[in-house]
Amino acid sequence: MRKDWIGKQFGYLTVLDIDPDDNQKVICKCICEKEFSTYKVSLSRGSTRSCGCKSRELSRETMMSKYGDVCTLKTDNPRYKWQIDTINSKKKFADFLDKYDVKLRCFEVSKILGINEASVWRYLHKYELEDHIDLGYGRSKVEDDVYNFISKVTDNKIERHVRGLLEYNNQYELDIYIPDKKIAIEVNGDYWHSSEFKDELYHQLKSLECQKVGITLIHIFESEWINNRKQIQILLYNLISDSRNTVYARKCILDTNVSIQEIKEFENSYHLQGYASSSINVGLRYNNKLIALMTFGVSRFSSEYNYEVIRLCYDYHYNVQGGAEKMFKYFVNNYMKDNESVVSYCDISKFNGRVYSQIGFKLVDITQPGYFWVNNKYDVLQRYKVQKQKLLDQGYGNLGNTEYEIMRARGYYKVCNSGNKKFVYVKGVN
Repeated sequence: MRKDWIGKQFGYLTVLDIDPDDNQKVICKCICEKEFSTYKVSLSRGSTRSCGCKSRELSRETMMSKYGDVCTLKTDNPRYKWQIDTINSKKKFADFLDKYDVKLRCFEVSKILGINEASVWRYLHKYELEDHIDLGYGRSKVEDDVYNFISKVTDNKIERHVRGLLEYNNQYELDIYIPDKKIAIEVNGDYWHSSEFKDELYHQLKSLECQKVGITLIHIFESEWINNRKQIQILLYNLISDSRNTVYARKCILDTNVSIQEIKEFENSYHLQGYASSSINVGLRYNNKLIALMTFGVSRFSSEYNYEVIRLCYDYHYNVQGGAEKMFKYFVNNYMKDNESVVSYCDISKFNGRVYSQIGFKLVDITQPGYFWVNNKYDVLQRYKVQKQKLLDQGYGNLGNTEYEIMRARGYYKVCNSGNKKFVYVKGVN
């Protein structure tokens, strides 16, 4: 048996001898000169072909032979070999970028090579080739799309990449800024704004610093624009547009019998998070058309409060002056008893919460930032869907792995938001 095994080669390994402590194992020497012991069956089956130093190369070989691509996300639509070879060699990547008469933009490289923009930036940084493309003053394709939309809905001056407006850090840059409205928009690439590069408090701190100087900062993440462009455009239109019809709440009729079907359609059309179940619904109609809606239910996250504002949204064609106050006043007078409380959460990444202060709520807390997971195909998973036990139940990872380790192994990046402002109203106290 010694003669049968000694000297044999398996991948990058050469068998030196039988393991004296276990005749089912052999001592191997890897191409990198490392010696170690492994089972003979793992060599014969091909599951061990190096000490680990060539695992990436071997994995890529297997992926190419089986699926025609080295990326698991591309197995259903494999790239050409030249595309794969280009991004895996600094020289080939540089030669590819330099063969064009003009410098390419990041999104153009992305389309040609069949990878997303985040991956393009990662390779540019790895190979130190940033000066080989048109940086476009740091602008991304998504940022250009957002800017172009904003420019169509307002005649106000729009500035880009503005510094020096914040007290905490004058180096903070605002991607898009409308001075007359004191509204700023940050367009955040998922990869570059993930926990790989940004502290978990980064987005929250930037939002709160803007609010200190009276600026409303709206964070738009790349995956949000890709997956929910219509809802994001409605949000921007509501905040920025100069052409909405102003309607005063006193000219609207209260409706507390809005059908479930109409509520679903209204919330799915005008609220970022779509429809949510509620038990109490108060709407405003103008010329018999539903233009505003405020819904309530039992507090979902804490038994400390009697009620919660579930949804507050408006038809984006209308600027309803005094709408929230009229709907909330009806709810308080008809559903709440003295000393009963209602809580509401305001997403800091999209809103400043001023409307709640105006109708009598008190700011009681600012929550820690939440997070979501996103991959290179813009598939988004919220945190409640990827709790460790749920991942293990689905066959992902091992008991000793953390949620972070499992999700990164699946190709997802963790992105933190800005958290929420928590507002509370107590009847007879506020």
